[in-house]
Amino acid sequence: MAIECGIPYKTFFKSTPYAIKVTVEAYWRARKNDWERAEYQAWLTGKYVQYAIGASFSKKNKYPKNPMEEEKVIIEDVELTEEEKTFYTEKLFEKLENMAEKNRRYKERMGG
Repeated sequence: MAIECGIPYKTFFKSTPYAIKVTVEAYWRARKNDWERAEYQAWLTGKYVQYAIGASFSKKNKYPKNPMEEEKVIIEDVELTEEEKTFYTEKLFEKLENMAEKNRRYKERMGG
C-alpha cells in the first residue's frame, strides 16, 4: 500500500510507522478530493448542457452568460400565483435535500 501511495522503497524502510500512516492517509484524502472535484465538474458540465438544451428548444429560454448565477425556471404557457411559486420552490428544495442526503449516505458506505 505504501508503494501505491508513492512512498519509495528506501524511504519506507527508513520511516516510522506513524510517518507512513500519515503519508498514506494524506494520499487517500488527496484521491478522495480528486474524485469529488471530478464529480463536481461532471455535475457542472451537465448543468451547462441543461441550459444549452433549454435554449435550443424554447425561445423563452436563453443561454445565460453564467448559468451558475442564473437559476430561472420558465414554465411555458402557465401562470403561477405567488403561493404556487412558493410551493414548487419548497418541493424543489426538498428534492435537493433528499439528493444531498442520498449522496452523503452513499459516500459513507463507500468509506468516504
